[in-house]
Amino acid sequence: EGETDADGARDGSGSSGGKCGNSKKPRLIWTPALHARFLAAVQQLGIRHAVPKTILSMMGVAGMTRENVASHLQKYRLYLKRLAGLPPNAPLSGEALQQVTRAMRGPHQMPLGNAAGASSSGGLGAGGGLG
Repeated sequence: EGETDADGARDGSGSSGGKCGNSKKPRLIWTPALHARFLAAVQQLGIRHAVPKTILSMMGVAGMTRENVASHLQKYRLYLKRLAGLPPNAPLSGEALQQVTRAMRGPHQMPLGNAAGASSSGGLGAGGGLG
């Protein structure tokens, strides 16, 4: 279910040394289907209680790592803060969550190609956004 970038594009998580080995895993592309599984797990746990290890086990996607989920969760939390008008370093309070929930009116899919964290170093594929 999870797609990978076959050209082995760097996701910014390796060392900056000159060696380029084939042992590096290809980066994960967050398809809309994978993001939907991620959202279902986060919504079941609650955003403040969602941790990468638990989300990973709930998603049940072969080949996905805790680091893949941790990065996506971090970007999703930043996205929610931006929707609530909070600075990135502000805590995601219950009041802010209610504000975002009211604005979203139900499960929210981030738009494809969203600039929030959709950079070449973010581990997201082209056009994949966080959607």
